[in-house]
Amino acid sequence: MNNNAIYVCSTLRHLLFSLARASSKDEQSLIIFFVDYQGISQDAINTKSLPSNIKLVLLERSYITNSLKNSFWGRCLLVASLRGLPFNSLTMNMLKKELTRLTPINQESFDNGQLFLFNDNNKMSRLFKLLSPNYEIIEDGIGNYLKVAIKGTKRYVRFISGKTKNFWVFGESPRCTKINVLYPEKLPTEVKHKGAPIEFLRHGLDLKLINDVFKFSPLLNDEENIIIATQPKSKRILSLLSSDDFFISVYKEVEKYYKNREVKIKLHPSENIASYNKYFGEDQFLSVKHPLELELLNNPNKKNIVVSINSSAGLGFENFCVRKTLTRDGDMDHFCDSIVAWQESEDIMKSDIERVLNS
Repeated sequence: MNNNAIYVCSTLRHLLFSLARASSKDEQSLIIFFVDYQGISQDAINTKSLPSNIKLVLLERSYITNSLKNSFWGRCLLVASLRGLPFNSLTMNMLKKELTRLTPINQESFDNGQLFLFNDNNKMSRLFKLLSPNYEIIEDGIGNYLKVAIKGTKRYVRFISGKTKNFWVFGESPRCTKINVLYPEKLPTEVKHKGAPIEFLRHGLDLKLINDVFKFSPLLNDEENIIIATQPKSKRILSLLSSDDFFISVYKEVEKYYKNREVKIKLHPSENIASYNKYFGEDQFLSVKHPLELELLNNPNKKNIVVSINSSAGLGFENFCVRKTLTRDGDMDHFCDSIVAWQESEDIMKSDIERVLNS
């Protein structure tokens, strides 16, 4: 057991994938979970029941960032990470020293470790990239399969640096050696050669261990379940909404379609259940602070239907569910156009919903 693996995650889905891979491997694993990205309470995660080869450390991005800002060398590390400076032993050793000082992680845990990231473009991933000359990606969600548009002067900065001018993709850095995803054949052309299929969700994962870490008890029954997966509103979407409750009116229309079936509500972890309480019964809600995929893994023998407006909920778990997105997967323009059209015409909204749910 000489291999080390270091996982840097910030969502419940990331943590689920990290635990699944770590529990299926005979190696030392360090999982760093930034709980503040989705507002997860540290009390919601059990770090004590793990085997000796897996260590789970709960941190907050704000604590790491603010602590580094308090020292000259810490500020240098933040600048180096944001500028994407090439890997070098100086910044690597500086970051190891700072992380050892600020966290309960000993320096040896960072030595010779294979680094696993999810979104390799966010601030914490950029910081941890200073630890290693190369890294691998594990699937973040629908974003892995998209070309993310670049606007403004950033396009020209990318062009000068030899990158694609108008878009970026996950794992485009030459330092990323492998992209572990559920559908490698669907990756953008620019990175498809790095794609590798995820096997750890099918073989070897310790589901009891994962349930213990999440303090999780399955809520789905043995019958086919209808699950509405909600989603937070981005700034772009908020500017288009005539009412804060418009998304809820869409969810209620879906519920009406399945009027003779039991409908469950799975809130996004960053949402407040209080906003939904007056619209849905208390017994309809699945756990807010657990990933939907954990419910699906614990209910493997049934086909559940997961309905969302435009969410990656259930992506890659099609063996356990049928995904139905009311707008085209990952197509933000179609998402926005649909929201505008639905607010202008309830008939269009009902027609679009029925068309998707009938398919």
